[in-house]
Amino acid sequence: MGKTNKGNEIKPKQLATTDVNRDVKLRIIAASGKLGLTPGDLIRDDKLKTNLDYTSDNYDMLQILLDKYVKQIKSGASISSAEINKCDTVGDSIDLVKKKTA
Repeated sequence: MGKTNKGNEIKPKQLATTDVNRDVKLRIIAASGKLGLTPGDLIRDDKLKTNLDYTSDNYDMLQILLDKYVKQIKSGASISSAEINKCDTVGDSIDLVKKKTA
């Protein structure tokens, strides 16, 4: 991750797009429980429910992980359960994080 400033907040300009993609994919994998996967195994079009067998519990875990992540990048940013439940694909999740941290 990029350098930190006050607390654990990361300046958005310090965080490269490739870092965000990788970091979101790592959290998607962690929430899925499929720890044998790597970020390189996932593509934007992979469907969370179909390709990663996501259930409501996985979405709940992903919301917690991504909410914590966006808060590290941008003070006051957050991701709600309703927002994460609208994410059908890996790309949707990445785009949501980028939108929240812009």
